[in-house]
Amino acid sequence: MTPAESTRLTRGLAAKLDKLIKGVQGPGGRPGVHVLAQQIRDATGISISGTYLNQLASGRRDNPTVRQLEALATFFGVEPSYFLDEATPENGGDRLRPDLAAALRDRGVEMIALRADGLSADSQRAILSMIDQARRIEQIDVSDDDKKN
Repeated sequence: MTPAESTRLTRGLAAKLDKLIKGVQGPGGRPGVHVLAQQIRDATGISISGTYLNQLASGRRDNPTVRQLEALATFFGVEPSYFLDEATPENGGDRLRPDLAAALRDRGVEMIALRADGLSADSQRAILSMIDQARRIEQIDVSDDDKKN
């Protein structure tokens, strides 16, 4: 591999990982890299430090092990090749969006999605309406106008 190819691969890995990290949003906002690294370790059993995760996402480090790439891929819901394949679109193509992959790690969200599969469009709209109402009641993702009412 030429130095130019290596640099392009490093930038691609960093950009894709950074996008996935920024897509992880929990109830309290985006977790820091050290919290995220702990979540990756807990979910996969593979040790990745927050510092190293940050270095990979910024392009300052560029040589994760195969096991680390597999752990990142598993955690973010993408194929390991996503990080290395230059032909892979930045958005992951047919892979899960990072925010969706993060949401589906919650067992309750996963069960709702699985149980909704196969329902008619009308039933899915009714369930979505109920979820929207629950989010308003819990004041999640509501506008300032909705909070005043």
